[in-house]
This record gives sequence, C-alpha cells and structure tokens, in this order.
Amino acid sequence: MPSIGFRKPFDATGLRLQAGTAILIAVFTGATLSTWQAVRATRAERVSEARRKSEELLRINAEQQRERAVENQLRAERNEYVADVNLAYQAIQAGNLTRATELLAKLRNEELRGFEWGYLWNAAKGDENKVFVQEASSVLSLAHSSDSLVVGLRDSVHIYDAKSGSLEKTLAGSGLSVALSTNGLLATASSSTVRVWRSPDWSEGYSIRGHSAPVAFSHDGRFLAANSPEGVRIYDASDGHFLSLVPNSMPPFAFSPRGDVLVVDTRDGIALWSMNEMKTLLVLQNSEGVFDIRWIRERRILDFSPDGRSIVAARNTLRSGSIFALELWDAATGEHRATLPERSHTPEHSGTISSIAFDPQAQLLASASWDHSIRLWEFGNGNSPQALYGNRSEVWALTFSSDGRTIISGAKDGSVRLWPTNHVSKDKYIAGEWSPLRVSSDGRILAALRENTFGLLNLRTGEVEDEISLNNAQEPGRASRPVHFPGLGNLVSTNLGVFVEPIRGAARIWNLRTKEYWDLKTGNKPFRSLTLSPDGLSLVSSTEPNSLEWWNLKDPAAVPVRIAAERAFFSGNGEVLVTLSERSMAVWDSKTRRSRGDLEVNTELPWAVVVSHDGAVLAASSGPEDPENAIRLGYQNRKAHRHLQGAHSGDRATSFHARRQDTCLSQQRQHAPVLERFHATGTDRDEANC
Repeated sequence: MPSIGFRKPFDATGLRLQAGTAILIAVFTGATLSTWQAVRATRAERVSEARRKSEELLRINAEQQRERAVENQLRAERNEYVADVNLAYQAIQAGNLTRATELLAKLRNEELRGFEWGYLWNAAKGDENKVFVQEASSVLSLAHSSDSLVVGLRDSVHIYDAKSGSLEKTLAGSGLSVALSTNGLLATASSSTVRVWRSPDWSEGYSIRGHSAPVAFSHDGRFLAANSPEGVRIYDASDGHFLSLVPNSMPPFAFSPRGDVLVVDTRDGIALWSMNEMKTLLVLQNSEGVFDIRWIRERRILDFSPDGRSIVAARNTLRSGSIFALELWDAATGEHRATLPERSHTPEHSGTISSIAFDPQAQLLASASWDHSIRLWEFGNGNSPQALYGNRSEVWALTFSSDGRTIISGAKDGSVRLWPTNHVSKDKYIAGEWSPLRVSSDGRILAALRENTFGLLNLRTGEVEDEISLNNAQEPGRASRPVHFPGLGNLVSTNLGVFVEPIRGAARIWNLRTKEYWDLKTGNKPFRSLTLSPDGLSLVSSTEPNSLEWWNLKDPAAVPVRIAAERAFFSGNGEVLVTLSERSMAVWDSKTRRSRGDLEVNTELPWAVVVSHDGAVLAASSGPEDPENAIRLGYQNRKAHRHLQGAHSGDRATSFHARRQDTCLSQQRQHAPVLERFHATGTDRDEANC
C-alpha cells in the first residue's frame, strides 16, 4: 500500500490530466460542434441557394409562360382582327353595312387598328345619303310629287311636306300600295280596300271595297287601276266609276307615259292592254312566269321607260342561269331585247328585287333589293350598274323625286333615305394605273391611259367601255407607261372621237369610233408639246424651241401654219387659238387660221394664261419677278388690254370688257374688291375708278 506521501503527487497529476482531458474533450467537442454547425450552415446555405435558384427558375418560367400567354392572346386578337376585318370587307361588298359595323366595333384594341380598319369603318357608313324620316314600322310603299312625299306603312299612311320634311297628315288604313295622280289624288290600298283621297286637305273622296294592292294612276290622271279577285280593274279616277276588267290578269301592272296602254301580267304572259279599245294589243315575248313569287306582286316591279319605248320587269326567279335580274322588251313589237345584267351567272343583286323606278328626266333606272342595296342602271347601254349602299336593312320601296335629282328609298327598318342621282361614291377608285386625259361633257366617260392602252371608262361603274392598244410610244422602252404624255397638252377631242398618240417621228391620229388611225409625219425630234383642238380637226405641235406647227387634220397634206411661239392652247369652243411667246400673246382665228392681233406684255413668258370659252377675253399672269405684279386682261375684239395690279397667278379673275389700257386697281387693293370689280355690270364696269 503506497504511502500517503506518494499518493498526493499522483492525485495532483491525475487531476491535471483529467482537467486537460476534459479541456481536450471540450475543445474537440466544440470544434466538432463548430464544424458540424459550419457544415450544417453551408448545407443550409446550399439548400437555400438551390431553393432560390429553383424559385428564380420558376419565376422565369412563370414570366415566360405569361409572356407566351400574352403573345398568344395578342396573336389570337390579331387573328381575330384579321378575320373580322375580312368579314367586314365581305359584308360591305355584300351591302350588309350593319353587320360590317358590328364586326368593326368589336375591335376595341386601338393599337391593333390599322389603316384598313379606318377605311372600312368609313366605307361601312355607306354612300352619300340623308335620312328623311325614321318610321316606327317598315316602309311598304312610296309616292312623290313636287309638294308631297307619301309613305305607306302597315297600319297607316304618312304624308310629308317634300321640302320641309314636316308631317302634314296621317291617314288611317294600310299603305301596302300608294299612288299620286297629276290631278291631286292619292290612292292607298290595303289587302281588302282601295281608298282615294283629295288634296289639299286629304279628305277621302271614295273607296272601292273588295280590291287590294297594288294601285296605279295613269300619267294623265284619267284612270285608276287596282287589283281584285276577278283580275285587274280599271276605274275612272275622278269618281271611281268602273270602266273595264282586264281578262285573266293579275298584278303587277303599270301605265304607259301617254296613259293609253296598261302593261299587266296575265296567264299567257305580260300583256299590253289598250285603254282606248279595251282589248289586248300583244303579249310580250317569253314573258310567262316572270312573277312566279306571289307576294312580290304587290310591289312596283313592272314599268314603262319614260319614252314609252321599252318595258322593264324585275325577275326574281331562276331562268337561263340568272336570277334577280331585269328583263327588257320593246313596247311596240313585244320583242325581248335584253336581260340585265347581260353577263350570265353574274348577278348584280344578291337578293329579291323589290322595286324599280325610272328617272323621269333621263334614261336612268333604279332597282331596290333585299340585299340592302340600290342599283343605278344607265338604261340602254348594258353596262354594270352603280351600287348604292347605306341602308341598314332590306330596301322595300323606291321612287324618284319629280325633278329626277333624288332617289327616295324605304326600308324594312322604317328608314326613308334620300340619295342624289349625281352621286359620286366616296373613296371610289378605278382599278389599274390609269392616267386621266379628259372627261366627257356629260360627266359619264373618262378618257385615260394605262400602260400601253387608251381606254374609255364609265365613271359610274368604273368599267372599261372601250379600249385601244398603243404600241409605238415616243420614247423607246417607255411605251407601257403614260409618263411620256404629261406636258404635251390636250390629246383628246371634246366629243371623245379623236385621240392623238405621240410616237417616234409622228403623231398618230386615232378615230375612236372606228378604231382606225393614220400617222402625221412631224420629223424625228421628240415632241415638246401637242395640243388638239376641241373639235379634233386641227393639231398644234412643237419639236423645237419657239416654233409651233399648226396642222389641218382634215387635209394632212396641207403645209402647216408655222408660228414663232413657245406654247399654244384653244378656247373652249375651239374658235380661238392663243399662242405665247417671251414678250407677247397672239390670238388666231381657228377657221381662217389668221392672226387677230398681238398683245404686247413686255415681260417674261406668263406663268398662267386663261381664255374665256368664246375666246373674247384673255387673262395672263406675270412672273414673280415682274415689277408690275399684275394680271393682264385683253378684250380680243378691241385688241386692248388692261392691268390688274396686285393680283398673282394664284388669284382668280372673271372676264370683263376693257376699253382702254389703264391701271384701274392699285397694288393696295385686296382680292375681294378685285372680284367685286369683276362682277360689276354696265357702265360701272368700264368707268369706275378709271
């Protein structure tokens, strides 16, 4: 057993050893814990980073998906926009403007709307028209005089003042058909009774029971025709006295312009009934079954032309590959003349033709249809008609104003609209790169060039009525482009009978009636100018500076009159030729080809010169550097001219007679006093302030 002395040192050492061991254990444990915590923290950080990256990926994916969704939505909207625009265009082409407006109004995203949307939105408004009145029910019939417009409705008849548009009278009873006579009578028809009213108070004169629509007065006001179960009956319009019954007859019917013949449908076809002899004159060729649809017989779908030479009927049945067409017959012989449109399998109207009417002042025929449109036909030429769109529903009734200037339509939606007959469709374009040359005096035909073609275009329909191929242009390689014509002057005669084509070394003179031509040899130099006289009988050409040659096209072999001048133009009536040089203007008589005199202007070549239609008055502007700054007026018969100072080439001048050369208006006078001076009359015009 060890001694106590030895144990104490051992105990102290053991304690130190235990303490050190404990410290080591503590340090190791702490280090281990620290390492574990560090590893744990690193792991947590990695997990967190992984989660962050995952969340970032999820966010990116979500944003990409959202962008794709937005893009898909935008693509879908664009696709819908394209589809709706195409459908709207088709609806406009079909005349369904209500549908077109609905489709375009759906496109609320203004960022998607392109120019095509604006164009179609404007087109969906339709052609120029004015709503005369909006009725509460459908318009079934119309009649017009210089004083009144009669609107037939299902349960009543409204009479409006034709000028003010105010409602003058409401008549009880149906207005399935209405008619006005030249004697101040109004006939209205229901399904069972015909009533006749007298103006100006529109009191009922008499009634005919057991009769129904339609009704019609003769143009002289003597006769009244109405439908009955036995057939079409004729009455004395003044008192309702029965005159005759047309055998085996049925509506529709219409009186001739002279009132002595009634055209009416019968079992044998459309017949002409003599009002004087009370018998059938003839039956129109191939007219059986034109009006097979019973309910359309109440409408005005059969009529005479204003000259009484033709008869027109609206056919709504399929025949010979056409439907919704107009049939034309010769009123004298009964021979079938034409079907409009003349092209087979190409209908103009796409729905039932509900009414037709002639312009009383001209050969213009209007047809109304359930396709929401009105067609204007130039009667007798067979061209495609002009289509008028603007009705929001089916057009059921149609008539012309008494002066022929306005078409009046009545529609299923109750609207009564007024359409000008001299209408020009807005934003109307003629397809092709046409370059205009001249418009006919009646405003119907445009002479124009396209590529190597001269054409006569119908301005109402946009169709080419006639054309001529041009092969030899003045400039090689540019024959297909009309750019070699600008600046050459007038190349077409007023009556569109003569056309001058500039070719190499010659002017080709075309007879547009026969399509024959001959070449006027003018030398090898290109033309500087070409001016054809309004009557197409003479031509002024220039190939060199300050040199004009005046050719007689009636005698091509004759030596041309040579004139030292730069430019030339004819008066409107062609009786005067005006030539321009650097310091003067010369006036020539077109018949004698002799000079009437020269007008010295003492200035540079005028910028603008105009001559009155009869060639009596000239007005010429000076250049911008001219110190006088004047418009010079010349009265050709007196060989005198006058200065209007302070007037520029952009100002307008009206001709007046200048008796002596003088300065009448100072530079301080304004444009309005100048015009006022031009419109002075009598002595004042010659003497005031002079």
